[in-house]
Amino acid sequence: MWGDSMKATLSQGEDGDEVFVDIMKEISRMPVLIEKEEKKVMKKIGGIIADNIAISLPKSDPGGRGDYKGNHPYVHMKEDIKVKTGSKNGVAHVIINGGKKTGYKWHLVNDGTRDSDGQRRTQGIHFIEKALNKSEAQVESLIDELIREVAGGG
Repeated sequence: MWGDSMKATLSQGEDGDEVFVDIMKEISRMPVLIEKEEKKVMKKIGGIIADNIAISLPKSDPGGRGDYKGNHPYVHMKEDIKVKTGSKNGVAHVIINGGKKTGYKWHLVNDGTRDSDGQRRTQGIHFIEKALNKSEAQVESLIDELIREVAGGG
């Protein structure tokens, strides 16, 4: 599991406990190795979630309309998904949102709307939650694969 380069060396610690020195060295290297590969994995994760968002969104038919003047073609939300990866304070993350044409609609379509009396006006379709749930197994598989690769067992 740990690869061919891994050897367990048993030594006596200061407090009399036995310590596996080489295993601890390998484990301490893992965060550095994971950090090198995490950007590629985060891009893959973003792509998986974006694909599942597109699947979770129903396709509406605008009837060939553009804007009110008919100048700009209609852009559907599933055609305007943006994926960005980044890192803040050493923590990698993926941002998935709508583009310039549809980004403002996402929370309305996902959550629905209410009027000033608190009555529901439109029912949300919860496409984000559906996509995240659908992506969970694939994302976990990618993370497991990364850990196996870094640990030398892949």
